[in-house]
Amino acid sequence: HLSPFLKLTYILKEDWSLKLKGSRTYTPPSLNQIYAQKEPLSSEKIDQFTFGLEKYTPSSLYGADFFYTRYRETIGWEDETRLYKMEADQRDLFGTEWFFQKKVNPFLKLKGFLNITRGINAKGETHDIQGISRSHLGLTTDLKTQKWFWVNNMKTFRHYKTATKTQNFSLIDTSLGHKLNNRTTLLFKINNLFNEDYTLKEGYQTKGRHYFLKASMLF
Repeated sequence: HLSPFLKLTYILKEDWSLKLKGSRTYTPPSLNQIYAQKEPLSSEKIDQFTFGLEKYTPSSLYGADFFYTRYRETIGWEDETRLYKMEADQRDLFGTEWFFQKKVNPFLKLKGFLNITRGINAKGETHDIQGISRSHLGLTTDLKTQKWFWVNNMKTFRHYKTATKTQNFSLIDTSLGHKLNNRTTLLFKINNLFNEDYTLKEGYQTKGRHYFLKASMLF
């Protein structure tokens, strides 16, 4: 399948711009889904439309997006059989995301966003789509010096709905890096710093606190 994508941008005065995006995405089933399929699976078909307003300056970016997505053909998880199958019911979602990026000084950058998304079924009723009906707040701090850098990423979820429950939880990732020289960098990272217990989608396990140690070298 071809996945068409169209983006239009109109430049306004004083660094403001309007953006309009539309796409149709075809996503084939994963190997895990094929292995655990109840019936033959085909590609998911999803239409997405976004209208956005942004203001850009050399030290900052502010904006808001309003989006609408229609799930025409999707792969779903069946709790009774614990197998995957195609879902015929059309599902829509709509929402908004407000975001910013700010360079506070030569060493510190801030990024943040607020995402509010709701799902609706073919009958026009608001319902629980796994991982879609939610409020989502994120904040990232990025501190860099000549030799060291420290990045913190926080995401807070409210009313995150799966097939069996509604959750409120926060995830914090932190990483500390050191540049030994122009070619070698060491990185230590902790994901899910406070070992939060949460579920993103029924049938999938999520990770607790886990650690990474990475060394990279340019040749």
